[in-house]
Amino acid sequence: MGKTADMIFGEHITSDDDRPTSECDIKEVVRSMFSGIGGAEESKLHVAARRGNHELVRSLLSGRPIKPRQLHIDMSRHPDLSFDREEFYGEITEAGERLARESLNRRDKFGCTSLWIAASRGHSETVRVLCESGADLEIPNVKAQTALFAAAKHNHVACLKELLDAGANPEGSILNLSTPIYIAARENFVEILRLLIKYGADVNGRNANLIGNSPHFGSVPLYMTVVYRNFECFKLLILNGAELQTSSNDKSRGSNAVKAVLRHQCDVRFLKLIALCGGFQHGDRTYIDEAAKVFGQFRHGQSSMRQECVAFLQELCKQPMKLTHLCRISIRRSLGHNRLRSLKDLYLPASIKRFLLFTELLRDEVSI
Repeated sequence: MGKTADMIFGEHITSDDDRPTSECDIKEVVRSMFSGIGGAEESKLHVAARRGNHELVRSLLSGRPIKPRQLHIDMSRHPDLSFDREEFYGEITEAGERLARESLNRRDKFGCTSLWIAASRGHSETVRVLCESGADLEIPNVKAQTALFAAAKHNHVACLKELLDAGANPEGSILNLSTPIYIAARENFVEILRLLIKYGADVNGRNANLIGNSPHFGSVPLYMTVVYRNFECFKLLILNGAELQTSSNDKSRGSNAVKAVLRHQCDVRFLKLIALCGGFQHGDRTYIDEAAKVFGQFRHGQSSMRQECVAFLQELCKQPMKLTHLCRISIRRSLGHNRLRSLKDLYLPASIKRFLLFTELLRDEVSI
């Protein structure tokens, strides 16, 4: 169901092997996404949200009937028109309030609410007004993309912040096989990724494929940062506890972090971070020798970056890591990525917390 699945679930990912998957009832998914649409038409609230006119949105949600002549004004020709003037409003009525409540979460023919439209267009003031008015934050469109997903996909940082502050789920809809953090990692949206992590998004991706108890590397957001060589996003994910002890799948050449870095010709900074965060079994040359041998024999696509990475791998076992680095790896591994964000709240000296959280690496170049 190739193209159909892309239309329904919203995001094209590099290949079938790279696509996050989960088991679900397709009938229930489709029924949920298309419920309440039917022959839905675009409402005046939808139009106001698309134009980013938060004053008109507030007026439409107030329950006051706007005069007929006002409803037919082309707002694109009158961008400076104010709606604070008393002549534009009637008295608040029970029918008007009921109509406002009904229109707040109404979906158009594509399943988009006014909040979704405003978030996708980057109108943060309109998003704030709709959130304050009680708009449902989790209603997806026909592609199972929530308003937060739309804001993340289009790199609208201010809108994303408004939605997260209002309590939107940073993981998006469970009906979508992709997640906001996966899209941010792929598109190199650093600030979007930073916000999602801060508000609790899973750095390994909600839908990561599991082989045993470990995620398959091709299904996690970290893999997207390697494929597209997005180092800043790679750094954010790995320093916030993204899983490095991934399972291997012999059918996929990019099944683990080291091989993926070499395959996609990333620079040596990627490998240095992997080493610092415990991605190598200290003292075990088998894994490193295998990677160096396989990729050292490449004839096509050989590059100075890959040669530098292979040289780094070969040098890695010749000198042990610092004891402080090994302690940090052990402590972070014991905590796990879900508890890492709480480390700053522990009663520890600030210098130790900064060291354990790699605060210096968030600002400076990577060195070991």
